[in-house]
Amino acid sequence: MDIKTVAASLNGTKSLDTRSQERASQDQNVSLNPASKAGNDQVTLTDVSQKLSGLTDNTATLEDRQAKIDQIKAAISAGEYPINPEKIASKLIETEQLFARLN
Repeated sequence: MDIKTVAASLNGTKSLDTRSQERASQDQNVSLNPASKAGNDQVTLTDVSQKLSGLTDNTATLEDRQAKIDQIKAAISAGEYPINPEKIASKLIETEQLFARLN
């Protein structure tokens, strides 16, 4: 028995040889499929690729965000940034409760 087959059976996955054979079979099906040569090709983007393509759309949003960050930094430096102690305390308590649930 081949070591690849043993490892694959222990992991519940297909062996490398089996995957290679399946891939070769798929490649043959694609090359023999007349629909692929007739101009009926389709491309499906994964969620990740769609999100990556959306990054260019966020450029203006990032510039707006940076402007807001700069405005907050200036207010903090000038001592004019409003501080809400109740909100800070509430968020600290929420954080502690979250950590308590994780442990």
